[in-house]
Amino acid sequence: ALFYYDYDDLQITQLINDVEITENAAKATLWGVEAEFIALPFEALLLSANFSYLSAEFDEFLSVDAADPFKGDIVCDQTRFKPMTGDAIEGTKCQDLSGNTMIRAPEYSMTLTAQYTWELGRYGTLTPRVQFYASDDVWYRPYNDPTTDKQDNYTRTDIRVTWMSEDRHFSIEGFVDNLFDEDVKQSVFLGSSFLGFPAQAVYDPPRTTGVRIGLRW
Repeated sequence: ALFYYDYDDLQITQLINDVEITENAAKATLWGVEAEFIALPFEALLLSANFSYLSAEFDEFLSVDAADPFKGDIVCDQTRFKPMTGDAIEGTKCQDLSGNTMIRAPEYSMTLTAQYTWELGRYGTLTPRVQFYASDDVWYRPYNDPTTDKQDNYTRTDIRVTWMSEDRHFSIEGFVDNLFDEDVKQSVFLGSSFLGFPAQAVYDPPRTTGVRIGLRW
């Protein structure tokens, strides 16, 4: 699949002090390619893969960063950015974010999956499954500040083994998510105005192991 998007008046939403702030990012361009395949080399083995390349940039975007409202070098409308009270911050300066990468848009990413099903006759089936995901750098705020907004390229591996009864009514699954215990940001938001809008991150769960029991009828 090939795709191309040319945005005018793109709206960007950010979480600041538990309040969603929506800004107009003016113009942005996004294009890329995705390739996916599923293969059955033989009946018991399932392989799948997904690869993507993405170019996603703001073409025109002036904004004030509440975490550092004096960082920009462009004089802008003082009333356009109202973090909490609706009052303008005296002396704020806009940053020109043209050319910055859009949020949650890694340039490269891929997912590889393999599973094999053993037929155990009247004892049901046993299916181990491995999924591997790799991502290029991800930005979680449009300001692209490498100290707060960035998640460096990372990988994640999940494994699971599922036993299913012959009548498919009962199952037991053991799993390990985030096998190698990677620290990966899910999102970045700005905290309390009383503390100066500190940037805070939410992370994926650490290595997680467990057992699920299922009943279908």
